[in-house]
Amino acid sequence: MLKIDTEGLDFDVITGFIGALSAGNIRMIQFEVSQWNAVVGVWVREWFEYLTPLDYALGRVFPGYVQPLTYHAGLEEFRHRANFVAVQRGDARLRECVFGDTDGGETQPR
Repeated sequence: MLKIDTEGLDFDVITGFIGALSAGNIRMIQFEVSQWNAVVGVWVREWFEYLTPLDYALGRVFPGYVQPLTYHAGLEEFRHRANFVAVQRGDARLRECVFGDTDGGETQPR
């Protein structure tokens, strides 16, 4: 698991891991989106565009559950910090532990 919390520079950090991500060596990533993302000009859309082709399913972390997501413009809301997780789509056991499903698709909050 790779946990990143660098106050808006999380995306810069993740791009440095392209070799490990492409090789499938990082099964899960946790990152934060906050007002700092607006300052540095990194949008949630960029995370989806970067990680989805690398076969990661993304979701937003809430107390007690993780909501699997597909990208939509409503995610570009930076008033509050939001934690996200990305899980290798091919790891069904990990997806089930994190998302509570086995397909990594968007679901309603539990």
